[in-house]
Amino acid sequence: MVLFGRSTRERQGKEFVFPVAGGETITLGTMVALNAAGEAVPASDTAGLTVVGVAWGVDGTDTQRVTARRGCFNFDADITDTPTLADVGKPVYAVDDITVANAVGCSRPQAGILLGVDDDGCWVQF
Repeated sequence: MVLFGRSTRERQGKEFVFPVAGGETITLGTMVALNAAGEAVPASDTAGLTVVGVAWGVDGTDTQRVTARRGCFNFDADITDTPTLADVGKPVYAVDDITVANAVGCSRPQAGILLGVDDDGCWVQF
């Protein structure tokens, strides 16, 4: 028997909007992280951050709210902890808002899962 009841809402899960932390500037096309207060900041090698995607736009005309997009995006590889094809399928970590590494640093947040490496850099699934 099937019961009729709850009307569950659905989203595609690709884009979410977050408030930008005071004093922070986020560049479109870079990795976005949330701080402990749930505010958007540029991804960096900072303890307590959670990477949520790529800065894709602003919420209408409100530049204090950033749209973070999930998907597979290309980022630079760190020159000292360079992800390789042997790391595909494994987590990569944010060094800054445009660079990923294959090793956990002192405080690096996980950026996503490495899906590929080519001449353009690292393909990361958020």
